[in-house]
Amino acid sequence: MIPPSISALSHMSSLSLQSLKLEGTMPDGLWDLVGLRTLELTTNSLSGCLSPKIGKLHCLETLNLSYNQFDGSLPEELGNLKEMRVLRIAGNRFSGNIPESIGNMKQLKILDLSGNRLLGCVAASLCQLRRLEELDLSRNRGISGCIPSGIGLMTELLSLCLIGMDLEGEIPRELGQLTRLTHLALSHNPKLRGEIPAEVKQLPGLCLLDFSLSG
Repeated sequence: MIPPSISALSHMSSLSLQSLKLEGTMPDGLWDLVGLRTLELTTNSLSGCLSPKIGKLHCLETLNLSYNQFDGSLPEELGNLKEMRVLRIAGNRFSGNIPESIGNMKQLKILDLSGNRLLGCVAASLCQLRRLEELDLSRNRGISGCIPSGIGLMTELLSLCLIGMDLEGEIPRELGQLTRLTHLALSHNPKLRGEIPAEVKQLPGLCLLDFSLSG
């Protein structure tokens, strides 16, 4: 358990408690550490919801909550964290839609929401993340709809993983605008149809193209 008294460490800028078999929920006092730049709690057994109070951590640049047992919806207040560079919450039980407010994280470089229970469409606001280099929404079976054509505006992308979702429609030719892309994985989306656009096949740096068991 993370002790409630952690709020006394008011000048802390980095908190890393990884692989420590921690259980329980995150104490409210954690959200009083407003100077935090790094919060890494990956690979524990922490549970409960992610509090809207996380929006108080305006200095946060790295948040890694991967491989715990967190659940509930992702709070819209995540969009207050405008200094965020790395957001990883893979391997939890988060549900509901991807908050539109994530599009406010203009500095974000890595976004990994894979292996949860998220629903809805691929949020159009994600296409506003023009500095993003890695995007992984894989293994969220409840995310459906088409791949938005606006994804072609994310020209810094190096890796795009959309494996094991419920995507449908054609692969947008706008993916061919991602000239830095090296890794494109769209497998296990049986409702995707059509051919891989020529513009995508011709991407100069593409070294992994995974489209197996899709439509």
